[in-house]
Amino acid sequence: MDDDPDPRTVDRDRTIDLDAAAQRWREDGWVLIDGLVDGATMDVVANELETLEVPRPTGPTRRADVVDRPRFRAAQFDGTHLFPLPGAPALNRLVVHPALVAFAAAAIGRTDLRLYQSRLWSKHGEHTDYEQPLHRDLNHSLIPARSEPGWWHLECFLYLNDVDADNGAPRLVPQSAIEEAGVEPPTVRGPVERADHPGLYELEIAAAARRGSLLAYRSDVWHRGVDIAPGRERH
Repeated sequence: MDDDPDPRTVDRDRTIDLDAAAQRWREDGWVLIDGLVDGATMDVVANELETLEVPRPTGPTRRADVVDRPRFRAAQFDGTHLFPLPGAPALNRLVVHPALVAFAAAAIGRTDLRLYQSRLWSKHGEHTDYEQPLHRDLNHSLIPARSEPGWWHLECFLYLNDVDADNGAPRLVPQSAIEEAGVEPPTVRGPVERADHPGLYELEIAAAARRGSLLAYRSDVWHRGVDIAPGRERH
């Protein structure tokens, strides 16, 4: 699976500029890298997903939810399974795929990397309401995250299937858009409601992309999960 000596080569016929992607991540807070992991690898991963013996979210629980407003619900995090995944060597190797590691090194600016968490996260439209308010992941480390060279925190989603508006493409707000629009960023640490900060919500972008794509973002970026249509799923 990792026989390609150049992690910047994708599907053998095109090259991704990881340095440009890393610069976009540092300046804008997030970047979506189309097809970072090659199609052959994703074919093997797709087969493993079909046979993987992990508990799937039970449901439907949506009718039990009070669908009143975007908020965090415990059921949104059902279907998560921490690394390693028994009987899934291709999925496990994705954690250290050469292209992903190469991008992380380019973004953070060093090769001495530390992985603090990895998991498979499966969402199913019938299970619950996945709509969240805009928030930042400032609670993901034991000490406050610092957005400067040498102390970067890199968070990411690697899409295991095509992700579009109907199956939960995450929404993110570019840092540059906030500055250009002259929107006053929230000073609160926690989530913000649309009614309180409509200008921020108007700047969000849906990170839709095909399988094998990497959505990488910083912990200080405003982002949120969105609902998934019945009959659809996202991994």
